[in-house]
Amino acid sequence: GEELDWALSCVRSRAFSGPASGTLKAAAAQLGFAGLLGLVSVVGGFLAPQQAVDGVSVVGVSLVFSDVVASRLLARGKRHVLCPYLDMLNHASSRSGSRLEYDYFGDAFG
Repeated sequence: GEELDWALSCVRSRAFSGPASGTLKAAAAQLGFAGLLGLVSVVGGFLAPQQAVDGVSVVGVSLVFSDVVASRLLARGKRHVLCPYLDMLNHASSRSGSRLEYDYFGDAFG
């Protein structure tokens, strides 16, 4: 009821939004991290090599699905993220005259 409306209003007012697709740099970093975890798991004796390959493959397929297929299906969609620390910095920056923004093409905050 009323409490749910209030909670959703708070979330919407604090969410950062952006396109419903990731960046190539972020996808490469995620795939590289999955590969590193797979390698460490095999060398450490935690996984068989085929299990590590399967895990890294799942990460690769999910990245392609989320960044290529899903983003085209949701072409008008946006991702919304709650990030309390950035929200806090953004509000604190209003007193100093600066503005915290995310540069999508540069994959960096500026």
